[in-house]
Amino acid sequence: MSAPATDEGGGAAALRLAPAELPQASLRRALLRRLIVQLLVLSSASGLAAYSLLYAPAMQAFDDALADAALSIAPYVHSNQDRTELDLSPQAERVLRYDRRDRVYYVVFDRSGRPIAGELDLPAPAGGPPAAGVRYYDAIYRGQAVRAAAISHAVNGAPYDIVVAETMHKRDRLNLEIAAGVLLPALFVAFGALVIVRRAVTEGLRPLEALRRDIAQRAPADLHPLPTIHSALELQPLVREFNQLLGRLRDANTAQRRFIGNAAHQLRTPLAALRTQIELALGEGDEAARAAYLRHCRAAADRMGRLVNQLLALSAAEPGGRGENAMRRDDLAALLADAAPAWIARAQSHDFGLELEPAAVVCDRLLLQEAVGNLVDNALRYTAPGSSVTLRCGERGGVPYVEVEDDGDGLVLQEMERVGERFYRPADSPGGGSGLGLAIVREIASRHEAHMQVGRGAGGRGLKIELRFPAAAASAA
Repeated sequence: MSAPATDEGGGAAALRLAPAELPQASLRRALLRRLIVQLLVLSSASGLAAYSLLYAPAMQAFDDALADAALSIAPYVHSNQDRTELDLSPQAERVLRYDRRDRVYYVVFDRSGRPIAGELDLPAPAGGPPAAGVRYYDAIYRGQAVRAAAISHAVNGAPYDIVVAETMHKRDRLNLEIAAGVLLPALFVAFGALVIVRRAVTEGLRPLEALRRDIAQRAPADLHPLPTIHSALELQPLVREFNQLLGRLRDANTAQRRFIGNAAHQLRTPLAALRTQIELALGEGDEAARAAYLRHCRAAADRMGRLVNQLLALSAAEPGGRGENAMRRDDLAALLADAAPAWIARAQSHDFGLELEPAAVVCDRLLLQEAVGNLVDNALRYTAPGSSVTLRCGERGGVPYVEVEDDGDGLVLQEMERVGERFYRPADSPGGGSGLGLAIVREIASRHEAHMQVGRGAGGRGLKIELRFPAAAASAA
């Protein structure tokens, strides 16, 4: 674990974990956690809804029974001008009070609100009985919770009130039965759903596990694409992107192997020649001959330096060499004008001309200057002193272009077809070349999606090599 960072004041700052030390979240656990929480919430909500739908009608049935009991007392109430009394026989009272689980109480109030029969201390409803209908209320009587129903009635125009109450035992029992009847099936369904969800998540993640095993079992050098035909639909975009990454790695690996092979092949001969010249110089006693050998060594070192620079340029031009972030909007005329002084300095023995017109392209500035520099160097190297070499850029029909034209001897058709091949040089080419210049140009042109065209110069003489950039790139720029 990394050491805790400290602020400038010397106090310890919050401990930071390196990316490799951060806790790794499990997709399987995250899916199960979210699904289980949602299932539990859904089960709880459905259980509460079912409980409410069952509880309210059951309690209303008990309340209706209390109201019926109160109404059954009304025919036994008699009133005259002086007093109201209840004429309820003992048998009728036993029937009224009979209940297997609860105790039933009643009280009758006269017109003045004075209890005249029944449990005289039974609490009356707050605000009194309703003028019409039934009022239900809860109270505490003799240390127990009771549910009561109060009604108002009249006999011979004299009003009176009746209250019937009962304890809550059967209500509580029914409440427990309803809760159990709702909760137990809900728990069973929730448990079954958890098992199903766990199995479904495990089965659903199996293609991802198979993909992981496929990648884990691969050899480091195996960069072939992963099969997509058996992949789940949701995994196919991931597999495609991974295959594209493998393709880029394969291209970079191929380019690296090719670069190493080219470098070894091309450096072997000049290194052997340099070693031979050094051994001859060491064994030579004549100072003039030794100086000649040393001059050959310096020339060989210069050729190797140029070869190494060209190999590095070729490596940078290949896919993945410099990355896509090096591509920027630029103007061909300004880009070539910046590099022109170096080309003019090398063209002292030629008639070198510049015809630069503005043209916008999206390019890698350094690579494009390298490509045009190789075209100019190729024209100067393979034409006689005094020959004309012209560098042009601009737009034709909205298409940006760069071309280098000379009036030298040119190439035959068969040689034009092979221009751009690595290490290819025409049979009558002067010494000193490596055959990589135009190969570098072709690679850089491919990097810019440009077309390299080789043909005759003006009047059918010499050689003209043109790079045509896509018009879409110029429009996007």
